[in-house]
Amino acid sequence: MSATGNFLDAPTALAWGLVNHVVPHDELLPYCRQLAADIVSNDQPGVRAILRTYAEGSEATGAERVDDRGPQRRAVAARRRRAGPRRWSGAASRSLPAAAPRLPSDLR
Repeated sequence: MSATGNFLDAPTALAWGLVNHVVPHDELLPYCRQLAADIVSNDQPGVRAILRTYAEGSEATGAERVDDRGPQRRAVAARRRRAGPRRWSGAASRSLPAAAPRLPSDLR
């Protein structure tokens, strides 16, 4: 979706597992405030550790995400941050599935 610019409606995103809640517009702000209160009331060092893990995981390749060697992943992520952005080689990623789900024709 990022590459194509195609959009999904909320029920489809929920059905595909891309979101975990769909909230009516008039309930959105109270829902978000409750979610923020839940986060703030949680163990803050734990929350920060989880957020760091997410940030490190976003810099890893698909194979590194599956691999459960945390310290090595952190070292790889740090090395990549120091090296800066990489150029696309033009090759297809080996970590992507052979066939991605197709959008319904009315959403293309």
